Amino acid sequence: MGGKRRAAATETATATATAVMAPGTAEETTGTVDAKLAQRLVEEVAGACPREGLAKDRRVAWIEGALAALKGLGPGDELEGMLTAQMVATHGVAMDCFGRAMSEGGAEVARKSALGQGARLLGIYARQVETLGRYRARTGGGEKSTISLVWGGPPLPPR
Repeated sequence: MGGKRRAAATETATATATAVMAPGTAEETTGTVDAKLAQRLVEEVAGACPREGLAKDRRVAWIEGALAALKGLGPGDELEGMLTAQMVATHGVAMDCFGRAMSEGGAEVARKSALGQGARLLGIYARQVETLGRYRARTGGGEKSTISLVWGGPPLPPR
Protein backbone atom coordinates (compact mmCIF):
# COMPACT_ATOMS: atom_id res chain seq x y z
CA MET A 1 0.00 0.00 0.00
CA GLY A 2 1.40 3.39 -0.95
CA GLY A 3 2.25 6.09 1.57
CA LYS A 4 -0.81 8.25 0.91
CA ARG A 5 -3.20 5.29 0.92
CA ARG A 6 -1.63 3.94 4.12
CA ALA A 7 -1.95 7.33 5.79
CA ALA A 8 -5.59 7.60 4.71
CA ALA A 9 -6.32 4.09 6.00
CA THR A 10 -4.64 4.88 9.33
CA GLU A 11 -6.59 8.13 9.58
CA THR A 12 -9.81 6.23 8.89
CA ALA A 13 -8.94 3.62 11.53
CA THR A 14 -8.22 6.35 14.08
CA ALA A 15 -11.46 8.20 13.36
CA THR A 16 -13.49 4.99 13.42
CA ALA A 17 -11.89 3.77 16.66
CA THR A 18 -12.55 7.11 18.31
CA ALA A 19 -16.15 7.11 17.11
CA VAL A 20 -16.97 3.59 18.31
CA MET A 21 -15.42 3.96 21.78
CA ALA A 22 -18.21 4.85 24.15
CA PRO A 23 -17.35 7.70 26.50
CA GLY A 24 -15.93 6.46 29.80
CA THR A 25 -15.09 2.95 28.55
CA ALA A 26 -11.41 3.47 27.71
CA GLU A 27 -10.10 2.21 31.07
CA GLU A 28 -12.41 -0.80 31.07
CA THR A 29 -11.43 -1.66 27.49
CA THR A 30 -7.67 -1.01 27.68
CA GLY A 31 -6.75 -1.40 31.35
CA THR A 32 -5.26 2.06 31.69
CA VAL A 33 -6.41 5.39 33.10
CA ASP A 34 -3.92 7.20 30.87
CA ALA A 35 -6.04 8.69 28.07
CA LYS A 36 -3.17 8.86 25.58
CA LEU A 37 -2.19 5.22 26.06
CA ALA A 38 -5.84 4.12 25.92
CA GLN A 39 -6.32 6.01 22.64
CA ARG A 40 -3.11 4.52 21.24
CA LEU A 41 -4.15 0.95 22.11
CA VAL A 42 -7.60 1.48 20.58
CA GLU A 43 -6.04 2.92 17.43
CA GLU A 44 -3.57 0.02 17.19
CA VAL A 45 -6.33 -2.56 17.48
CA ALA A 46 -8.40 -0.67 14.90
CA GLY A 47 -5.39 -0.44 12.60
CA ALA A 48 -4.98 -4.23 12.70
CA CYS A 49 -8.48 -4.72 11.29
CA PRO A 50 -8.95 -5.28 7.54
CA ARG A 51 -8.90 -2.11 5.47
CA GLU A 52 -8.94 -3.00 1.81
CA GLY A 53 -12.20 -3.68 0.03
CA LEU A 54 -14.52 -3.16 2.98
CA ALA A 55 -17.38 -0.72 3.07
CA LYS A 56 -17.26 1.69 5.99
CA ASP A 57 -20.08 -0.07 7.86
CA ARG A 58 -18.25 -3.43 7.61
CA ARG A 59 -15.01 -1.82 8.77
CA VAL A 60 -16.80 -0.27 11.74
CA ALA A 61 -18.29 -3.69 12.57
CA TRP A 62 -14.78 -5.25 12.49
CA ILE A 63 -13.41 -2.56 14.77
CA GLU A 64 -16.34 -2.86 17.17
CA GLY A 65 -15.80 -6.61 17.30
CA ALA A 66 -12.07 -6.22 17.92
CA LEU A 67 -12.68 -3.70 20.70
CA ALA A 68 -15.31 -6.00 22.22
CA ALA A 69 -12.71 -8.79 22.23
CA LEU A 70 -10.19 -6.46 23.89
CA LYS A 71 -12.73 -5.47 26.53
CA GLY A 72 -13.75 -9.12 26.99
CA LEU A 73 -10.17 -10.10 27.80
CA GLY A 74 -10.48 -7.62 30.68
CA PRO A 75 -7.04 -6.01 30.87
CA GLY A 76 -6.37 -4.96 34.45
CA ASP A 77 -3.40 -2.66 33.89
CA GLU A 78 -1.26 -1.13 31.17
CA LEU A 79 0.84 -4.24 30.53
CA GLU A 80 -2.27 -6.37 30.19
CA GLY A 81 -3.75 -3.72 27.90
CA MET A 82 -0.77 -3.90 25.58
CA LEU A 83 -0.65 -7.70 25.63
CA THR A 84 -4.38 -8.13 25.05
CA ALA A 85 -4.23 -5.63 22.16
CA GLN A 86 -1.48 -7.80 20.63
CA MET A 87 -3.61 -10.89 21.21
CA VAL A 88 -6.63 -9.40 19.43
CA ALA A 89 -4.46 -8.31 16.49
CA THR A 90 -2.64 -11.67 16.28
CA HIS A 91 -5.89 -13.62 16.36
CA GLY A 92 -7.46 -11.42 13.68
CA VAL A 93 -4.52 -11.71 11.31
CA ALA A 94 -4.32 -15.49 11.85
CA MET A 95 -8.01 -15.88 11.00
CA ASP A 96 -7.48 -13.71 7.92
CA CYS A 97 -4.66 -16.04 6.82
CA PHE A 98 -6.94 -19.06 7.19
CA GLY A 99 -9.68 -17.26 5.29
CA ARG A 100 -7.30 -16.53 2.42
CA ALA A 101 -6.15 -20.16 2.43
CA MET A 102 -9.72 -21.39 2.15
CA SER A 103 -10.82 -18.97 -0.55
CA GLU A 104 -11.55 -20.57 -3.85
CA GLY A 105 -9.34 -19.98 -6.83
CA GLY A 106 -6.09 -19.60 -4.93
CA ALA A 107 -2.93 -21.32 -6.08
CA GLU A 108 -1.80 -24.29 -3.99
CA VAL A 109 1.48 -22.55 -3.09
CA ALA A 110 -0.38 -19.46 -1.86
CA ARG A 111 -2.83 -21.62 0.09
CA LYS A 112 -0.03 -23.52 1.83
CA SER A 113 1.78 -20.27 2.57
CA ALA A 114 -1.34 -18.71 4.13
CA LEU A 115 -1.97 -21.86 6.20
CA GLY A 116 1.64 -21.80 7.43
CA GLN A 117 1.44 -18.12 8.34
CA GLY A 118 -1.84 -18.68 10.18
CA ALA A 119 -0.41 -21.63 12.10
CA ARG A 120 2.65 -19.62 13.15
CA LEU A 121 0.44 -16.76 14.29
CA LEU A 122 -1.73 -19.11 16.34
CA GLY A 123 1.46 -20.41 17.97
CA ILE A 124 2.29 -16.83 18.92
CA TYR A 125 -1.28 -16.37 20.16
CA ALA A 126 -0.98 -19.46 22.37
CA ARG A 127 2.21 -18.07 23.90
CA GLN A 128 0.47 -14.73 24.47
CA VAL A 129 -2.36 -16.52 26.29
CA GLU A 130 0.16 -18.37 28.46
CA THR A 131 2.04 -15.15 29.19
CA LEU A 132 -1.17 -13.38 30.19
CA GLY A 133 -2.11 -16.28 32.46
CA ARG A 134 1.30 -16.32 34.15
CA TYR A 135 1.25 -12.54 34.60
CA ARG A 136 -2.22 -12.64 36.12
CA ALA A 137 -1.26 -15.50 38.42
CA ARG A 138 1.76 -13.50 39.67
CA THR A 139 -0.05 -10.23 40.12
CA GLY A 140 -3.42 -11.58 41.18
CA GLY A 141 -4.99 -8.97 38.95
CA GLY A 142 -7.16 -8.75 35.91
CA GLU A 143 -10.28 -10.57 34.95
CA LYS A 144 -10.28 -14.34 34.96
CA SER A 145 -10.54 -15.93 31.54
CA THR A 146 -11.36 -19.55 30.95
CA ILE A 147 -9.89 -20.85 27.76
CA SER A 148 -10.91 -24.30 26.68
CA LEU A 149 -10.55 -26.50 23.65
CA VAL A 150 -13.63 -27.94 22.01
CA TRP A 151 -12.65 -31.26 20.47
CA GLY A 152 -15.04 -32.98 18.08
CA GLY A 153 -13.11 -36.24 17.83
CA PRO A 154 -12.74 -39.22 20.14
CA PRO A 155 -11.71 -38.55 23.75
CA LEU A 156 -8.07 -37.68 24.17
CA PRO A 157 -6.00 -39.95 26.43
CA PRO A 158 -5.17 -38.50 29.86
CA ARG A 159 -1.77 -36.90 30.27
